[in-house]
Amino acid sequence: MNTSPFDPSGRGFRGARRRGLPATALAAIAVTPALLVSAWIFFRSGDDDLPPAPPAAAGTAADGAATATDGVAAALAPAGGEGSARGATTGATPQPAVPAEPTPMALGIPAPEISASAAIVVDDASLAVLLDRNAFERRPPASVTKIATAIVALEHRRLDEEVVAPVHYWDLALSGDSSTMGLETGDVLTLRDMLYGLMLVSGNDAAIAIAEHVAGGEQQFVREMNELALRLGLQDTHFTNASGLYAPDHYSSAWDLALLSRYLMRFPDLRQIVGTEEITVTGTRDGAEVEYDLYNHNPLLNYTPGVDGGKTGFTEEAGRTFTVTAERDGHRVYVVLLDTSLRAQDAIALIEWAFENHRWPGQETPGPTGSATP
Repeated sequence: MNTSPFDPSGRGFRGARRRGLPATALAAIAVTPALLVSAWIFFRSGDDDLPPAPPAAAGTAADGAATATDGVAAALAPAGGEGSARGATTGATPQPAVPAEPTPMALGIPAPEISASAAIVVDDASLAVLLDRNAFERRPPASVTKIATAIVALEHRRLDEEVVAPVHYWDLALSGDSSTMGLETGDVLTLRDMLYGLMLVSGNDAAIAIAEHVAGGEQQFVREMNELALRLGLQDTHFTNASGLYAPDHYSSAWDLALLSRYLMRFPDLRQIVGTEEITVTGTRDGAEVEYDLYNHNPLLNYTPGVDGGKTGFTEEAGRTFTVTAERDGHRVYVVLLDTSLRAQDAIALIEWAFENHRWPGQETPGPTGSATP
């Protein structure tokens, strides 16, 4: 596999190697959390047949003027904590969402030209939209979908649970445009290691295994994914599968994917997984230990300063998709690109522009002659 930081493909898998320790498989059905209907009512704006007014400013660059509503910010507060059934069941401990803060100030530097058909840059703390290109259009997200898959898995199950692979990677590879981690039918791995295969090499075999383990089947699992979208107020998102394979009713928007990415980064375990450049995980196959060498398809990890998470995707219908996040000087931005031919270059350009063109409260602002003005 080409591991160049500008490798645009984001597809493929690594082989497995046997060793020799027996292990048993364990599967259980999770109790589905109650649907939070009130969140949906809050986010609907007017007639249900009308699309909600987007929180972005018009034009290519929003200059930090647009912010999310308090309702969206509240919906992004992670579930869990004392007395929470979800937190008590799974042991997932997401960090508290960052309270909304004043928006960063734009300095007037023009936004870069990018190849993406849709894109957005969002400030983490304020939820200000710093750049918007068709960011509220519904588009196929491809494997960026797996962000939702990982969140649902962690919210419902413990990472040390054993997951049995119900499919063979080769069957998926032959049936369509599926990237895999190299699972064979009956392989047993922990949920944590399945999540590495899901998020690093975008394994569709891992997505199917996780869905069946968590909910007893992919369609049942997809219902949980759509409830997650409902709970977070993602009004332009609907899932039909756990992998991101194209379907007419499987869609999201750049804005929704930025919010979903922001929520994922609240979970320390998932944050660690998406920030891992490469890892070897182990499982068992027919009583023998097997190793899976996994390399992160995120081309900017350990390449662009501050980048510590993200997810790539590709289908013929969606084109190349990418969500990526970077933090510098205590400030974090999220970049989402949909249908981009220059995934890495576009993302780098937008990250650099976001930090060069904006000053957060408390930062020094360059004066007209290069001097620093508080």
